[in-house]
Amino acid sequence: MATALATAPGFVDPTFADPTFADPIRPEPPAYDSMLPERRMDTQYDVVLPDSLGHPLLAFKNGQWFRFSAGGAGASPVTVRTAVLEHGELAGSVVQIICWWMRENSRRERALDIATELALAVTELTHMAELRNKAGVSLF
Repeated sequence: MATALATAPGFVDPTFADPTFADPIRPEPPAYDSMLPERRMDTQYDVVLPDSLGHPLLAFKNGQWFRFSAGGAGASPVTVRTAVLEHGELAGSVVQIICWWMRENSRRERALDIATELALAVTELTHMAELRNKAGVSLF
């Protein structure tokens, strides 16, 4: 029966690829960003860092950090020191964002101010580590 079908007019062998027919168009999967929940803060700030529950905690715009109040209702400016010391779990991201911003805005006066704030925060952390070391408390 297979032989009769193969000789029938109009039969196309499925194992034979016909170059005149293109593969069917497959829709592209949605972009990763479109699958994320919308965040209302994204349009107001360059970066929004969430807490462990996904609520906005810190935000950054134009060389300034902001801390959100409970529930993310309002934001108030904070220093680099506050952003780093009070939110240690986000310290790496805070510093990386500051460095990115300073690189992109090196000619702005705020770049020097934020670099100074960062240097003072690192100095304070170093002193705290030295005091803990002298007291016999290991950080690692």
